Amino acid sequence: MVLSLEQISCQERITRFIYKYLREELDRLLIKKALIDSLFNFLHQGLEYPFVDKRELKPRARIFEKEYPLHNAFLVIFAEGSLPSYAKRYIRFFETNKLVKENLEYLVDFKFYKDFTKNLCYFEQSDFFGLIEELLPVDFALLI
Repeated sequence: MVLSLEQISCQERITRFIYKYLREELDRLLIKKALIDSLFNFLHQGLEYPFVDKRELKPRARIFEKEYPLHNAFLVIFAEGSLPSYAKRYIRFFETNKLVKENLEYLVDFKFYKDFTKNLCYFEQSDFFGLIEELLPVDFALLI
């Protein structure tokens, strides 16, 4: 049950506002990366952007089309708190895909590798959004 603002302490209110602000910033970043940057990729190549047909937006629409390499495609799963145990069997956690400095050294063009600290993985850190931008092209999905 979510408590209203009148029912929580001042500290919890501030935490909730910070979380909401960071969530909106993340939304803004992902919309820019997925939609706006993809559009500009097509424009720079002199190609027409393949907009989605209206019929594809209906529930249970199963219209298959090819993927374009100029699209910035990714999947972000945003979960507050820890994952429940039943969901963990669908997401593979290995030591090799953990976000640690030793695994990042294998990524050639990763700018944050030299300055990487474990705290950088936390949502409220100032460089978190830069880390996300660097990781989106590397993997097909991120769990935040």
